[in-house]
Amino acid sequence: MLQRVMNFAMAICCRPKLLLADEPTTAWMLPFRAQILISSKELEMKLEPRSSLITHNMGVIAEAVKKVIVMYAGKVMECGAHI
Repeated sequence: MLQRVMNFAMAICCRPKLLLADEPTTAWMLPFRAQILISSKELEMKLEPRSSLITHNMGVIAEAVKKVIVMYAGKVMECGAHI
């Protein structure tokens, strides 16, 4: 878990214009998942990188994103704003 945190920290240190997070909360216990999502929102407001989140967890999607794109077999199936 520390390696995952360090990888995230190193990526943020580079001040990317796009941050691509592939299953960032997978294998984390629930309290840590919430903290990861809170921290990523804070960083996005401070550093202003654009971020894309890839996940199968609908709970994470409900808490973390503004726009949702559902894909299947590499094709966009649905797209819309999250309210």
